Amino acid sequence: MSATEFKIRVITPAEEVVSTTVSAAVLPAFDGERGILPGHQDFIGRLGTGVLRLVGKNGDEQRFMVSEGIYEVEGGDVKILARLGRTPTQIDLDAQRSAEKAAEERLQTLSAYSDDYHVVQSELSRARASIKVLGA
Repeated sequence: MSATEFKIRVITPAEEVVSTTVSAAVLPAFDGERGILPGHQDFIGRLGTGVLRLVGKNGDEQRFMVSEGIYEVEGGDVKILARLGRTPTQIDLDAQRSAEKAAEERLQTLSAYSDDYHVVQSELSRARASIKVLGA
């Protein structure tokens, strides 16, 4: 591995979603997107829900859906511990569109103070991120 690349791993309770070497990454942090380049200082942050974009040495881009957890940059490498993570091949577009529609309809019936509001909001965010991964 050269000084222009770093290793990144995405791990969920069920599996290691990806382990690869990249030249750049953009991840969904809790408070917005966070870009990571080689040589990034050590850092621990809270992961949000969204699209993880990995850029390879030749500029090729891979996309993954990640949701909730933490990320750590240590010694130049990145480890993402996510509650959920999906590769494009693990995403069923029709199922995610149905989940998005169901969550939108459910949110319209809930108060923001309802116990279920944040659960349904998370479901909606995961469905939308999954759809974005597929570029749909």
